[in-house]
Amino acid sequence: MTLNWAELQQLGLAIAQASDEKLVQIVRMVDILPERTQLDDAIAKVRHRLFWLKPPRPLSMARILFSPVEDLLDTPLRYRRGTRRFNRATIRPVVELVEAGLGAPKAAAIRAELAGKTTLDKAFMLALGERLWPVAAGILADFVKQAGLDGRLRIERIGRDDDVLVQIADLSGFLQLGARIERMKADLPPKPFDDLQAHHVQLIEEAFIALPTAEDVSLLTRILLSLSGEPAKILELLERVKLQANQRQRDMLVGDLTQSVIDRLGDDAERLIDIPETDIQVAAKVASRLVSSLDSLGRKRQWGTVSIDNRTLDRTRRAIGDFVMDNLDRTAGKSEASRAAIAANPGSSSDAEVAEAEDRASALRQFRDLSRALKIEHQTKAKFDSITRSMEAEAIEQIRSAVRCGLPRAEINQIIVDRLRLCDILEGYDRVKELKAKLLAAAG
Repeated sequence: MTLNWAELQQLGLAIAQASDEKLVQIVRMVDILPERTQLDDAIAKVRHRLFWLKPPRPLSMARILFSPVEDLLDTPLRYRRGTRRFNRATIRPVVELVEAGLGAPKAAAIRAELAGKTTLDKAFMLALGERLWPVAAGILADFVKQAGLDGRLRIERIGRDDDVLVQIADLSGFLQLGARIERMKADLPPKPFDDLQAHHVQLIEEAFIALPTAEDVSLLTRILLSLSGEPAKILELLERVKLQANQRQRDMLVGDLTQSVIDRLGDDAERLIDIPETDIQVAAKVASRLVSSLDSLGRKRQWGTVSIDNRTLDRTRRAIGDFVMDNLDRTAGKSEASRAAIAANPGSSSDAEVAEAEDRASALRQFRDLSRALKIEHQTKAKFDSITRSMEAEAIEQIRSAVRCGLPRAEINQIIVDRLRLCDILEGYDRVKELKAKLLAAAG
């Protein structure tokens, strides 16, 4: 049965207005249909209700294969090229490729195992997935290689659309990580999660650190973004994760992560209005990524690839500006307590403390650059002046306290060097010369 656009809209409205009991009955009937692409479009608007209702769905080869990426699936009407998500229209060709690669006897054996099983059989799904996902990943990867060399094979098996081949290659990567993704999702709070506890953060950190390549990191990042619905919180979390990777791999992750955030913002830029409070180093990186994402979103709007009004972009930009101001306020507010701590213990800092102080100074410098990008220099100038005056007063107080306490000259000189380094990071060479004269006078 093929429906035209008006009939599909009418059916979607009827499904959306159905009671919970009726909705479960409708889904049960849809699940047994051999061809359900258009009905999937009609059900798309109530998927959030299905998540909370959790009706048992019959297990099939398609459901097992796409379980690791179910949160990245879009209906054909919603799917957009280049969003790094999956079109539900690719489900059928993927299943056909995998079943052909497995061979008729093995495919029939798996279908026999699936008979009578539902999505409530979580342990069975994971056990079967652990056997099937790596094999399916290899089958899909082999097909991508062959199709890249043989255009006729590609057209015969999946059609002329190059985007389908891109999605199949992507799915192969996800299936290699299928078991790890499913275990992590099982331990996280319900989606869209908005309250990660310490053990959730540790779980994600451990998952990232164990990943062998930056490409794997990118795949897991996309799963987290699809689960959360709040890109800013995932940005904050990922900034905290200490990845065991070289600089090139980190750069690859940043590129993929930023693009994923832009794609998520394409639907609703105002998701950034509630940006989480965090420490200043993380806050600076989060704000920088968000400004970059917002700028790219603005360019996409000019190119006509996304439809977002100027009011939404301006409101979101103001929200990021408020986030910058809040962090500067908090930094300025801590200056008095910091001076008291320095007066009580004026000795030179450890290497770890120096590194931490330099990171904070770099974050403040990043906020200064962002204030120019956001065109709020007139609002932030007074805050930055207050912070730099406070840092100067703190440095002079530390030197005077060190002299009063009779610290060795070598240790005092080290304090001066550390303080000048912070000044150089935040304000540059000219202010360093001024501060050096004041610190030497205090030491004399």
